[in-house]
Amino acid sequence: MPRHADRRMRARLAGLGAAVLVCLVAFSGQALALQERWRVYLDADFTHTPAVARGIEAGLRAALEHHGAADEIAILTQDHRGNSRRSVDTMRTAASDPLAIAVIGGMQSPPYLTYNADINALGIPVLLPWSSSAPITRSAPTSRNWMFRVAVDDKTAAPYLAGQALGSGCRAPAMVVVDTPWGIGNAVALSREFELAGLPPVGVWRMPQGAGQAVAAGVVQQMSDADCVMLAADSFNAANLLQELARTDRPPRVFSHWGIFGDVDLFEQIRVPLARVDLRILGSCALRDAAIAGDLARVVAEIVQSGGTVPDYGGLPAPHAFFHGFDVATLLIAALDDARKRPGFDSFPAARRAAIRQAFYHLDAPLQGLIKTYKAPFSPFHPHNPDGHEALTGDDLCMSRFDALGRLRPSLRGPEAGAVASAGLK
Repeated sequence: MPRHADRRMRARLAGLGAAVLVCLVAFSGQALALQERWRVYLDADFTHTPAVARGIEAGLRAALEHHGAADEIAILTQDHRGNSRRSVDTMRTAASDPLAIAVIGGMQSPPYLTYNADINALGIPVLLPWSSSAPITRSAPTSRNWMFRVAVDDKTAAPYLAGQALGSGCRAPAMVVVDTPWGIGNAVALSREFELAGLPPVGVWRMPQGAGQAVAAGVVQQMSDADCVMLAADSFNAANLLQELARTDRPPRVFSHWGIFGDVDLFEQIRVPLARVDLRILGSCALRDAAIAGDLARVVAEIVQSGGTVPDYGGLPAPHAFFHGFDVATLLIAALDDARKRPGFDSFPAARRAAIRQAFYHLDAPLQGLIKTYKAPFSPFHPHNPDGHEALTGDDLCMSRFDALGRLRPSLRGPEAGAVASAGLK
């Protein structure tokens, strides 16, 4: 073979080898990508409110396993430790991750209030299983609203809580709230409800975060004329207040927002006061419906209320967090399945996330959750449709109480109470 022909052959073989190498690298990269899972970032405070954070995580993972999606979707937990800036950093990290499809929020509202515009501008779905401040889902323009809630909404919580108190005979309500925008907002909304009923509050008291027993004692001393207390506070302040109320001759009945949860030792802190104080806590109706319906929710509720654990997920001192985490994941899995059929899903992350966002508006088939059966839970937000990004309504709210063993029980009256008793859960 002529020397120049030999050189050409070697060049061709080298080129062929390089091409094969490129193909092998590309194939191996594709195989690696196929092994990768979609990522969901859980942005929660595992340091200061671990009960809710762990409960949400347990619900998410349980739903992934129940729906057969655990091998497809990974949960990445991020502890923002109550710092809103750190929470926003998690959002930005998720937005820059090409495999991220959503962010799940934790207990606190401040990150989603303070940085609402910044978070919405990232263009990634943010699902909220707990944060309840009303403006969160209603602050962004229609086309740039990426926050969807499956939780108590303070817009409906205030009239519901006030109605519960009035229905129990409360005629001189006191407002005690944590001194944060969330607490103050609840005080304003609750006061408005009682004023509409012709029963203005006897007073409104704000307790700073981290306030001690002396502050709680001073508040209780000043509210001696109250026959009920409307409480929107964190676990620490709530425990101190309940301990002081228990020392009074006739403790007023307490109607609490679910912000009381968060601390894993909550019941141990208030176990003694509960012997004298009638505490009723707002939440969704998962506990009630689980007791009555006898479906999947019943099975999970029995595990939680029996003092047992959901396998592999540890104890659940805040069962509502589990229920809501489960339902958020259920809706996300359904939206992901729908989004796959939409143009652009396989092109690039922004298009994929936009497809998932649109899919939330088209979940028309009934979806069984632990809180309720969802049918078209979301619709495009608009000033004329302010509740479009709210999956729950006032009809989904219920009260609950601790039993002597620290298990959360539905607080029911009438036929529903009989149904719970017959189910052996009262």
